Parts: sequence; C-alpha cells; structure tokens
Amino acid sequence: MTTARDFARAVNPSAYLADDVKRWSIDEIKSAMIADGSHWWDHTTMRYFQSRISAEVFQGIGGIYFVSSERNRCSMYNDVRAYTVRCFDPDTLNLSNASDFGGYATRSGARIHAKRLSITQLATEQTQ
Repeated sequence: MTTARDFARAVNPSAYLADDVKRWSIDEIKSAMIADGSHWWDHTTMRYFQSRISAEVFQGIGGIYFVSSERNRCSMYNDVRAYTVRCFDPDTLNLSNASDFGGYATRSGARIHAKRLSITQLATEQTQ
C-alpha cells in the first residue's frame, strides 16, 4: 500500500534527503560555480550556445540534476533546440553531462531522466 509519504517522495526526490542536507537551487549552483572560477555560466558562452536553464533542480540521494537546452546553429541540425541533463557535484563545484549532449528532443523527456537519476541510488540500495 502506498502511503502519502511514499507518494510525496515519488513526486519530490528531495523528500528522501536528511533535514541537514543542503538543498541547492539553480541560482545557488550558478553562484557557487562562478565564485569558484567556472566560465560555464558566462553570458557570452550562454549566448553563443543560445542556452536556457530550467529552474527546476532534482536533488535526491542519487545526486543533483537539472536540465539545460541549447540551440545548435550548425546547418546540419536545422537550428533545433535540444536538451541535456546536467549533474552538479557540490564537493568539486563541477558540472558533468548525465545524458548525451543534446540527447533529448523535449524538455519533458530530459526532466523525467533527471528526476529518475536523482533517485537511482536509493532504488538500487532498496533492491539489495
């Protein structure tokens, strides 16, 4: 039987986190990375790739994820916007791709993947 708490955790992976764990927002991720010297958030970089960042952060025991999108101006891609799931490491203040670059044609597909990744470790631990 599914309880209200189980449902809340399925909807919000951060519900699995202990109360003393920092919950990151996009603005906090951006500020921390810029303060550490990252150029990932530079205005010129974002403008060149026509990047957009989803404000939604999926944080759970599996990690901290968000979705970015870029529009590829290369003619072979017909100027299509594509979506990438990004993983933020709060210990190193680095980002890595958690999906292929531009691996999703829709924001909703990337969002579902990011959410699943944020709870993956928990699901693995529960099945062992």
